Amino acid sequence: EGWRRAGVDGVFALAGVETSGAAAAGPPNASQGAAQVEPLGMIGPEALRELFAAADALVIPSEPTPSFREPWGLVANEAMLQGTPVIATDAVGAAAGSLVRDGETGVVVRAGDAGALASSISRLAASPDLRAGLAQRGRTEALTYDFEAWTEAFSRALESAGAGKASC
Repeated sequence: EGWRRAGVDGVFALAGVETSGAAAAGPPNASQGAAQVEPLGMIGPEALRELFAAADALVIPSEPTPSFREPWGLVANEAMLQGTPVIATDAVGAAAGSLVRDGETGVVVRAGDAGALASSISRLAASPDLRAGLAQRGRTEALTYDFEAWTEAFSRALESAGAGKASC
């Protein structure tokens, strides 16, 4: 929905999920011009790195469910290391753990807010300078994530998801 509302020309490459899920995205509407959804299905690590490096941005639109909240998707780290800016929802562990910080190392929007996601996609699409700045700062930050830094941030992400709270 965020991609459809963004109204940008381009290709939304959907990688890492079964291609049948891409059908739900539907065809681009008239306001999107040449925008299209390209389902890639599961791809290998080398092809994924190449995709990150070629992309204008990585969008991680995770939403929590009653039984699951993403603890940490290394996809954010991987994209940032390739110099690709990240747009993530606040349900993404890498945002909760402070790797993706809104306006600093990426863009963070509220989970489930397709309008905010669309606005962020449009803003990055229209601003090569913004993309470059986020990409540079994001890559610099991702390079600091050694094992110790990652475990501390992963712990913060788990706590934000409620997994760090003791049950009675």
